[in-house]
Amino acid sequence: MGLSIVHGIVNGYRGFITVCSNLGDGSTFNIYIPAVESTRVKAPAPKAEVFPFIPASVLIVDDELALADIFSQSLKTGGYTVQSFTDPAHALEAFTKSPESFDLIIADINMPTMDGIKLATEALNAREVPVILYTGFLDANLQHRAESIRVRYILNKPIMPDEMVKAVRKAMHEWTCAQS
Repeated sequence: MGLSIVHGIVNGYRGFITVCSNLGDGSTFNIYIPAVESTRVKAPAPKAEVFPFIPASVLIVDDELALADIFSQSLKTGGYTVQSFTDPAHALEAFTKSPESFDLIIADINMPTMDGIKLATEALNAREVPVILYTGFLDANLQHRAESIRVRYILNKPIMPDEMVKAVRKAMHEWTCAQS
């Protein structure tokens, strides 16, 4: 698990992290999460939204090959056509050469050469499609940048493969309804 993911999880619990680092001795990370002194009340199970399957060709971009492969396989198993890339520039080139070949874009926000928001911005200039972005650390600046290009779906890592399939079903359903 990357530090940005840990930071996002700890922030989600309103905690904080301290770091002590000594040259040659390594680093110590301390995680502090507020204690809860209440009786646990069983919350009612949330009603799961079920969206119909709408066939789609999906473009996945993640600089981590393992994540690109996991999401690609889960979406293929879910019935989608998928092309995955680890290089955002190659993914953008594929999209701009043939924008009608893709119905949805999924991208990691934090990639070294081109972030997912920049990729989505450039791709959306060629064709409007739904975009799902995901990250291990979402701050107000990234949130604002994503919203400014009308990205409606931002997932926080860690993401289970079935969650990604559900997000694609939801995005395609809402996109199809909005286009009607």
